[in-house]
Amino acid sequence: MASNQFNIHDTNRGTVSQTDFNDIMDAGAYWISTSTTSQHAPETGNGVLEVIPFFNAQPLQRYTNYSSSGPTKIYVRMYVNNAWGPWKSVSLA
Repeated sequence: MASNQFNIHDTNRGTVSQTDFNDIMDAGAYWISTSTTSQHAPETGNGVLEVIPFFNAQPLQRYTNYSSSGPTKIYVRMYVNNAWGPWKSVSLA
């Protein structure tokens, strides 16, 4: 697999073809593997992306990294005025 690609698995519908986090707008939980920041992911590595419908059908994305050796991080961003806002992170001990 090339370094600029990643696999997305929708836990409800199977594998989906989007390769850019900005294009994942359908509500659901997605398993992400080998993501890269060039596709608007908040960090590289494995994790779970949740897309949650929010106010006026503007989605919220929440990404939780999977790391067996480091701290778990949660990132959140919102889609407002036809654009994704910046990722905000929270580290969990």
